[in-house]
Amino acid sequence: MPVDGSKMERDWSSCVLAGHLDGVVSRSTDADMFLPDLVSNLIGLICNFRSKNFTVEELILSGRKT
Repeated sequence: MPVDGSKMERDWSSCVLAGHLDGVVSRSTDADMFLPDLVSNLIGLICNFRSKNFTVEELILSGRKT
């Protein structure tokens, strides 16, 4: 309630969805199959990204999101 005691009405038409909308199902088996190992070195990461048609630049930029 606002400080003056009046009622506030919520306008749901202006709401924006938040979060990642890149998938609707998450499975740990998919993560194990597609993500690089936690102990991967740089060469392993580059090979993993290239196998999915990503560039080294995209590998570097992907680290900024974590």
